[in-house]
Amino acid sequence: MENLNQDESFKIILEYLKSNHEALKLLWQKIDILEKKLTEKVDLDFKKKLEKKKIILSDEERKKRRDRWNKMMEEARKEYPNAWKSWKESQDKELLTLHNEGKSIEEITKIMGRNPNSITMRLENKHGIVMEDPKNE
Repeated sequence: MENLNQDESFKIILEYLKSNHEALKLLWQKIDILEKKLTEKVDLDFKKKLEKKKIILSDEERKKRRDRWNKMMEEARKEYPNAWKSWKESQDKELLTLHNEGKSIEEITKIMGRNPNSITMRLENKHGIVMEDPKNE
């Protein structure tokens, strides 16, 4: 079999397995065992990665993070009142209307009270409209 190419070798093995049901049965058992071992290893590796990433925060640390987040959101909403708020269907329609009217991202930002990246990402992800970098407009 050393001088045969892979296709020829495969055909010979396949013919052997067709005629020898015990060998085929044994092969499937081996495949099942290997598949199970691989699955267990992948699961174990995944669990180990999760354990490394798992951070148990004290109540005080959680409060500090929440306060920092709220302060950051408060600051952002001074400039963009709708930052991090859910989009309503009416806002999506307004966004498309403004875009179709030829308004720039900066103009849409001022009208809708959202940050430029939010406008750009909404157009791309929800409506499939790829925009140039807002800084270049």
